[in-house]
Amino acid sequence: MRKRLLNNLGQLILNIFKILFPVSVITFIIYFIIENFKVGIISNYFDMHYLLLIALVSGFFLLMFNHKKNSYLPYKKLLSIILTLLIIFISFQYLQNIEKMRYFISLLIGLATYIIINLYPSKYD
Repeated sequence: MRKRLLNNLGQLILNIFKILFPVSVITFIIYFIIENFKVGIISNYFDMHYLLLIALVSGFFLLMFNHKKNSYLPYKKLLSIILTLLIIFISFQYLQNIEKMRYFISLLIGLATYIIINLYPSKYD
């Protein structure tokens, strides 16, 4: 009974992440575009890094723990690309003190993330 309860709880969490990932990514993109048109209209009231963090965590859990054959992961390549781009953006944003090296380091982090996500051994793929 305990195993079935944990399995159901895990499926519930994955279902929440299936909804949370696209919503947070789309919201972040819309907020980012609005913020570039008029600086401060979003960032004065809301920190967009929270949306990035939610997207990264939910995308990571979707990629690593969703192992059903006919599930959400036909889009695994697209999901891994979006997650990699978000990680590149975050690393580029926070490495501003390094100046020119941040371009190289951000791309290296993105490449490493993409390789780790796509080389994750899964017997269900």
